[in-house]
Amino acid sequence: MEILINELSLHGQFATIDEFVDVAVKPLLSLLQQYDPTRDKLLKKYDLWSANVTATATLQEVFKGSYSRTNDEIRRSKAQLANLIDNPFWEDTRKHNAPDTYQHNASNVFDTSLAESCERDRIVMSFVSSQFNFTTLLVKKNSTDINIDNLINHNHLFTLVRARGLVVDFSLSDTSRFKKTHFNIQGKVVYKELSTKCYWYLDNLHRSHYEVFNVNEEHIGIADMTGNVDDSKRVDGRKLFD
Repeated sequence: MEILINELSLHGQFATIDEFVDVAVKPLLSLLQQYDPTRDKLLKKYDLWSANVTATATLQEVFKGSYSRTNDEIRRSKAQLANLIDNPFWEDTRKHNAPDTYQHNASNVFDTSLAESCERDRIVMSFVSSQFNFTTLLVKKNSTDINIDNLINHNHLFTLVRARGLVVDFSLSDTSRFKKTHFNIQGKVVYKELSTKCYWYLDNLHRSHYEVFNVNEEHIGIADMTGNVDDSKRVDGRKLFD
């Protein structure tokens, strides 16, 4: 699925950078945990990096400036957050053009990710904002109403995948099988399997398998992306937090 970052959801609405991190970045990181690079493509506008977080600070200054070196949340998640301002950009393969018109809440949104999303998979991901705190956004293309799915909470992406028939048989986001822990390894959340009490997390280096540990936090092998555990890949003596 093509997911576009909604640059309009950043308009200097935060009083401080710390407020931005607490209110907007943490929920976004939770969302990005559900992002699957084998299925999803995160696109953004060229100038997203210049969007204002506060009245004076831009997104680039927060994620790549001195603040990123002093804030633990930003520093731990630097690789994930870099995806928000680096390639790929939708303008390289632009799909919406004049003379079509695009409006949201009676405002012209031509040349924005909202308009572009109408011509792709109709999905955007928004930072928390009073204007974009809805899971569906209505864009009027010419005289036609188009509903855009707006990702703002960590459950929405997994729900959307199911609703669109892109169900992955196995996912750590499946709350009937896994529970999220407070632990992070390689920038990825560690999940606990409800039935076995085993710990799972996505290998963030290769992103092609899961590392699996038993209830005693001992490595028992790796699992492929469908959840099949290969115990021949067990590393003896390896512990969950080694």
